Amino acid sequence: MTTTRPLLKQDQAAAYLLETWNFEMKVSTLQTKRTSGEGPRYTRNGRTPLYDPDDLDAWVKAQPKYEAVIDEPWSETQKAARANEERKAG
Repeated sequence: MTTTRPLLKQDQAAAYLLETWNFEMKVSTLQTKRTSGEGPRYTRNGRTPLYDPDDLDAWVKAQPKYEAVIDEPWSETQKAARANEERKAG
């Protein structure tokens, strides 16, 4: 039995990329890449672009500068360490 994750709006997709892959992308950059055809696959609900987390994962893995670095999403330990560093910084 497979479970499908909910589709993400632009701001949620940008947050997902950062939280899951440490791939920082502003919403405006996501919009530009979508318009140019360079971004992750998406669908629309009316005028709202929606992103499937699986498509975001595949897109990150296909990026040349991350190809050799990222094999899997961040673990919970890595996420906790990053959150701890952010708290200390500020």
